[in-house]
Amino acid sequence: MSMETMERELSPGALKALKSTLTDNHPLSLPSDYSDAAVAELHEMLLEIRNFAANLLKGQHSPSIRIKGYLPGVMKSLQAQLRSLSLQARSAKPNGFDHYAELNAEPMGDFADSLNLMARQLAEAKKQLEETNQILRLHMDIDPLTGLYNFSYLMKTLEREIERSRRYNQPLAIVLLEIANLKRISDSYGWRGEDAVMEKTAAQIRQILRPSDTAGRYGSGGILLILPNTDRAGACVLAERAQALNEVIQYADSKINIKLNSGVSIWENDKLSDLIREAECDLHLSKHKTKMKQELS
Repeated sequence: MSMETMERELSPGALKALKSTLTDNHPLSLPSDYSDAAVAELHEMLLEIRNFAANLLKGQHSPSIRIKGYLPGVMKSLQAQLRSLSLQARSAKPNGFDHYAELNAEPMGDFADSLNLMARQLAEAKKQLEETNQILRLHMDIDPLTGLYNFSYLMKTLEREIERSRRYNQPLAIVLLEIANLKRISDSYGWRGEDAVMEKTAAQIRQILRPSDTAGRYGSGGILLILPNTDRAGACVLAERAQALNEVIQYADSKINIKLNSGVSIWENDKLSDLIREAECDLHLSKHKTKMKQELS
């Protein structure tokens, strides 16, 4: 039936309803008294195609269409490609849509190119975000004055090293260093002089550590060293090297001598707090011995 013949044979109400399915936001229904079964079937087919296309536009790629033929077949093919593209878009793999661009130059190729660009931008943004977060985490763990790790990071690291030593039955040592004359330096040169001494000391200590060692601030004038796979003899050697530094720094118009005391502790299946307490006790004993030598000399 040609369009001209149909327009002559259809009632104005039926013709208006058929056109409405193609042009209006809210399509009209056939007149209730209309009895032509072929026209009613055509109206129902148009409504089904319309609803199917509307669901595709909304991103609903699972609805089915019952009618068969060329136009429904084209729309089903489009549905299958959109579903596949959507699945790959969720995985956000760069260049994951290139084969669609090759197979479907227009209009699916443009769509695939847009999705590829989006996927690459998302991947790059994700990489930059991860790098930024890593830098922020690092800055949160670092003491800004000395460049050493802060107390919180130091304790977390020590807990991990204790667990590792327990699991693999490896030795673990810590060395607690303290600037012996820090109070006198602070009284003479103020907090700026104290900061200069701490910064210089931290820089020198970092130079004598292995890559596997960890150094962090412990209190106002203390530095704690975590030495994995190190026994007491090795820890004592490092402590002696640190004490032998005896650095002299130039501050303002004065020269400040830096002297260190040290305490050593070895992990022997005890708690973190016990390990630190032993190092503190050894440090106090070292300070007492140094004081006795000074009084005898």
